[in-house]
Amino acid sequence: MGSLFRLTFETNNLSGTADSFDSVVGNGDGDMAVAAGAALHGSAYGVSVLINSLTPIYGIKAFTTSTRIRTGFYFKRNTLTAGTTPREIELLRVIRSTGTVVLQVFFVVEAGPVYKIYITAREDDLSWHTSASYMINDSEHGIEVDLLFGAGTGYATLRIDGVIQETLPALDNNDFDAASAWLGAEDVGSASFSGTFYIDEFCGNDDGSSVWDQTRLLRAIEKY
Repeated sequence: MGSLFRLTFETNNLSGTADSFDSVVGNGDGDMAVAAGAALHGSAYGVSVLINSLTPIYGIKAFTTSTRIRTGFYFKRNTLTAGTTPREIELLRVIRSTGTVVLQVFFVVEAGPVYKIYITAREDDLSWHTSASYMINDSEHGIEVDLLFGAGTGYATLRIDGVIQETLPALDNNDFDAASAWLGAEDVGSASFSGTFYIDEFCGNDDGSSVWDQTRLLRAIEKY
C-alpha cells in the first residue's frame, strides 16, 4: 500500500483536516497547538505541547489496519525539563484494532541533564521487550520505529536521524496489528516535568521505506 498517513500540519490545523490529527485528547486548555515557532525540518508549522500537569495530552490518527508500520516524527525538547531525574514521558503509542497498545516510544531525562529515547514492543503473551536508551541533544531529531508483526519473526527497530540504534528481534506478536497511532504526551511520568516540546512531520507507511521520503519529494516539487 505505501503511505498510511502523513501529518504535516501545514494547513495550520491541529485536527480535522487531512494533514492533521483525527482528534486530540486532554487539550481543554489549549496546551497543544499548531504554531509557526514549532516548525521542524524546514516546514512552516509544527505542534507545540506544553506540559504543566500530569494530564495526558496527545493527538490520535487512525489508518488502514496493517501488519507492518514504519512510523516517525520530528522531535525537539525545546524548554521541556524535569526537576528531578530520572523521569520519562511517553511520546508515541501504536494501537492495534482492538485497542491494545503494541508499541511505545519514550523520552527520558537523566541526571546531567542527559536526554534519551527508547522503545518498548509487546508480544502476544502481553510481555514487553525494551530497548536500551539512546542519547539525543537539544537539536531537532527524526525518531522512527519500524514494527513488523510475526510468529517469532516480528521485530521493532528504532532509528534516530536515520541511523539504526537497535532492533528488538524474534518478537512473537502475530496476534496483533496496527490501526492507530497516538502522538504527544500519553503518560507524563512525573509532576516535576514542565515546559514545551515540539513535534512535526508525523508520518507512517506499511512498506518499510523512510517515512519522510514522500514529504521531501512533495516539498521539492512545491518549490517549482
